[in-house]
Amino acid sequence: KDEAIGLQVEVASLTTENKHLKGREEEVKNAIDLHAARLLNTTADSLAEKQNTKLSDIIKPLKKELDEFKSKREKDKVDAAEDLGTLKQELKTLTTLNQTLSTDAKELTVALKGDQKAQGNWGELKLRKVLEASNLKAGSEYIEQGEGLDLKDENGKRQQPDFIINLPDDKHLIIDSKVSLVAYERYVNADNDAEKQKSLDDHIKSVNNHVDELSKKHYHANDAISSPEFVFIFMGLESALIAALDHDMSIATNAWDKNIIIVSPSLMLASLKSVAAVWKHEKQTRNAIEIATKAGSFYDKLVGFVE
Repeated sequence: KDEAIGLQVEVASLTTENKHLKGREEEVKNAIDLHAARLLNTTADSLAEKQNTKLSDIIKPLKKELDEFKSKREKDKVDAAEDLGTLKQELKTLTTLNQTLSTDAKELTVALKGDQKAQGNWGELKLRKVLEASNLKAGSEYIEQGEGLDLKDENGKRQQPDFIINLPDDKHLIIDSKVSLVAYERYVNADNDAEKQKSLDDHIKSVNNHVDELSKKHYHANDAISSPEFVFIFMGLESALIAALDHDMSIATNAWDKNIIIVSPSLMLASLKSVAAVWKHEKQTRNAIEIATKAGSFYDKLVGFVE
């Protein structure tokens, strides 16, 4: 009987202890769940913060690049509007230039009374006016006398083209402005038809001789420049070229056969305006490439972030 009572007491004790252990187990489980929840929340907050920081690091440069893109696009629109808006001004400039160069006959007369260098300086002055009207930038889009290129012919003799027009991709155009107008000046001031005819013949002969001399310089063969196989001869007076071509059209074909193009101020300006347009297009293309490159870089960053 005592043994039975002892067993009952032991069972009761074990039952009580079991209940106590279950209670402790529940407390531990609740504590673990609470700790896990706190840890999860902390980790989630930390990950969210890191993701926001990383995303911010990507978005900020993108916003900057998009702002730059917008700015460049707006500038392109403004430039295009200005181009359209100034078309009349360009035509006016051309008209004014022609009037100016036509009245320069008096200056030419004075120059012709000087030496050959004075005549050459006059031609360069007239060509420089045309270059200024074309909006090309001295030093970057054109240079004078081959400055900085150290040009030499096949015999080692120094070459100094009057003007070299720089084109994109390191290409060049060469312009000579030293054609003599001495005979033309005599033609304009001749007192009779016979003298006038002789002076005009001399003018044409002078132009042809200059073409021959220029063709022998072979500027296009110079390794220091990359030029097409033709050279421009700039004739500073429209009337001088018109008079020569009216009398003998073979001047132009003879020059062309020798890879030389004779141009008046208006033709030269039209050609240089085309060059200016090429430069503008080149700059816009470079901007587009730069924007595309930045966009590609952003895409790569974004893909890396998502992965």
